Amino acid sequence: MLLPLASFGNEKVLDDFRCADGAAAARAWKAAEDTPAVTVAEDSGRKVIALAAPFATHPDLPRVTLDRAVKLDLSAPGEFMLEIAAPDPQIGQVSLYFRSGAGWYSAGAGLKSRGWQTLRFTKAAFRTEGKPAGWRKIDGIRLSILRGTARDSVFRFGRLAAAWHDVALVVPNARTAGSELRSALNTAKTVADMLGEVGLGADSAEEDAVAQGVLQRRRLAILAHNPRPPDETVRALARFVHGVGKLLVCY
Repeated sequence: MLLPLASFGNEKVLDDFRCADGAAAARAWKAAEDTPAVTVAEDSGRKVIALAAPFATHPDLPRVTLDRAVKLDLSAPGEFMLEIAAPDPQIGQVSLYFRSGAGWYSAGAGLKSRGWQTLRFTKAAFRTEGKPAGWRKIDGIRLSILRGTARDSVFRFGRLAAAWHDVALVVPNARTAGSELRSALNTAKTVADMLGEVGLGADSAEEDAVAQGVLQRRRLAILAHNPRPPDETVRALARFVHGVGKLLVCY
């Protein structure tokens, strides 16, 4: 199914977790791996999805997991933000997955405090599992909370959104980069962290996405470590520079 998106400036809401009742929530977000079915809770006048994490009742449960089937093109965004309410920051770590064909993109974030908070996942921090078909072909979202403190808890989800910035970090395609992929992604993450330290957000964009026009919203493209960019990517970068874009190439 096609998940409707609401757009706010440089953000798109992927899910606001508003469901009429528990049955509707369970149809949208399916529990996996012995996870209890989701419920709906009232929070500040709105209905949100609640996920039980019975880590004390079930000591062998390694994590709780929710899956949602979607059909999304996420080649443009470079960052994802998850609003979550946690009873205790020591309960566990939150992982965000995007399924694409025969593989996944995954990233993790630690809880910072009790109550509502926003976790940020930069695309440069995502790692691949299996053989994903690309960010343009996302067909599933997974939310997972890994076991931390052995206590029973309930988490609430408020919003999952995607965002993009003026700066793009061009990274090799996961399925074609070969043995240098990890080095290239680590270098891109280092550059993204450096930019973040001076207050500049940067989005990771795969070379295939660049060839398909993902730089249209950007003003600067950075190639931190790209050993063998495809010819169509090079031509797209040339068009970008001949237009209004700037290009920074490192090796």
